[in-house]
Amino acid sequence: MPEKGEAAKIERLLNHWMEHNGEHASEFMAWAEKSRKLGRAGVSEGIVRAAGELEKANEFLRAALKALKER
Repeated sequence: MPEKGEAAKIERLLNHWMEHNGEHASEFMAWAEKSRKLGRAGVSEGIVRAAGELEKANEFLRAALKALKER
């Protein structure tokens, strides 16, 4: 088990990464909509899929945070 200080740092990093991913996903969705309005469905679809992958990454990070908090 990591030292208490290291565990606290890991917790802060996990929370930061999840927040940062959420911000990016929101921005991705805005650009996906702009791409769709330009008639670029393929571009929009790719951006939407990327946003979805960020949410999947956050699921793994949430699981890591849960594991960190378990004793």
